Amino acid sequence: MPMLRIETNQTRCHVPKDFHKTTTELVAKLLEKPAERCCVTVVTDLNMSRGGSTEPCGFAQLMSIGQIDEERNKRYVAALTLHLEKFLGISRKRLLIRLVDEKPENLGNCGTTYKELLQEYKPKKKKKQRGSSSESGSDSDSDDDSD
Repeated sequence: MPMLRIETNQTRCHVPKDFHKTTTELVAKLLEKPAERCCVTVVTDLNMSRGGSTEPCGFAQLMSIGQIDEERNKRYVAALTLHLEKFLGISRKRLLIRLVDEKPENLGNCGTTYKELLQEYKPKKKKKQRGSSSESGSDSDSDDDSD
């Protein structure tokens, strides 16, 4: 369940009506996850400053299981920065973004952890058949079952 939490000193009236929808779609696209699994939270009207100034600023945290890494993070930060500048009016110089690769055992849903949920939905692996009657006596018994 990818989550994006945005905290800002911008007032609620600066958040466009369709912001949650467009932001959810962006997060889903970036993380290659269904939009139905994405959660977007916007906390406005905070008593917040950056560098001693109370000009519009913000902090965003993007959390996901297994989709956060050095290579993809650059793309995430670039896309989120553009999106928050455009829709919330927060300058890139006044926006801090934190990316969190959460462990599935540390996140819960439906009364259990994602580690348990992911194990339930993991497809069952079929075992390879070893050899056949025409291969008897071959080295097929030494084949490794791992894929």
